[in-house]
Amino acid sequence: MRDTFVMSASMKKSRTVLRIIVALVIDIGATIIAVLVTLIPGLRDTVNDQSGSHLLLACVAALFICGTATLSVYGGVRVAAHYLDKGPQSMLGLKPTAKGCIWFLSMIIVATLVLAVSTIILKLCGVHGTPVQERSETWWVAIMFSFASGFLMQGIPEEIVWRGWFIPSLGNTKIAVALSVVVFALLHLLSNGGQENVAERFIYLLPSIGFAFAAAMARLASGSTWAAIGVHGGYHLSSLLLFFMSIEESPQKWVLVGSLWLLIGVTINWRYKVLEKLA
Repeated sequence: MRDTFVMSASMKKSRTVLRIIVALVIDIGATIIAVLVTLIPGLRDTVNDQSGSHLLLACVAALFICGTATLSVYGGVRVAAHYLDKGPQSMLGLKPTAKGCIWFLSMIIVATLVLAVSTIILKLCGVHGTPVQERSETWWVAIMFSFASGFLMQGIPEEIVWRGWFIPSLGNTKIAVALSVVVFALLHLLSNGGQENVAERFIYLLPSIGFAFAAAMARLASGSTWAAIGVHGGYHLSSLLLFFMSIEESPQKWVLVGSLWLLIGVTINWRYKVLEKLA
């Protein structure tokens, strides 16, 4: 009986490791594919040429490049769900529903409020960091580029992988939630967000940990991956506040934003008893 238990634990560990590897391959692979697409002759120049008559074409090119990441991930998780999980595609939580739409829009609003509130608090406290470069585009161009980068390149593909597929693939357990947050956040050690030393590289992970936890709670509470996409995409789209207020990057900001997102995740969990329902 003990041998059976050990074998079962070993199989579960192997199953978990396999899914972490698959999730990383799909996630990172989609980014690589998008980068390779930019090598198409003239495409990168089209994106960079944002002179008056070429603005719309630049937006279309950006949407095309970033859209390849979303399409690559969608194809990858469908294959993973079919061959690894032997489950229906509905497990991905991507079917549009009224409830999912409400959560999606609500989380975008919450994300905007988080950035606005944190910026105001830091300014009132006299905390200064590195100013985020103001956008020079017109408002509709800024929205198009923010949507391309924030949703098609990051929010949609990354949430489909880590909250849409990874959590249900591991059985919707607390361990699955924890791994979807931690592994995803650790990927941001490679990000360049203004960190100046090793300590700041780890502090920089706090917003990712915070909104990833909130995204997981929203996904499980709503039953829709679109809720998680609203959190993640909204986190990036909220940068449009640059049109109305100056935003600065600093370790204090990362701590505050991460804490607010954790609070939102805890609130969702408290309201919908998410973790209590998990194994």
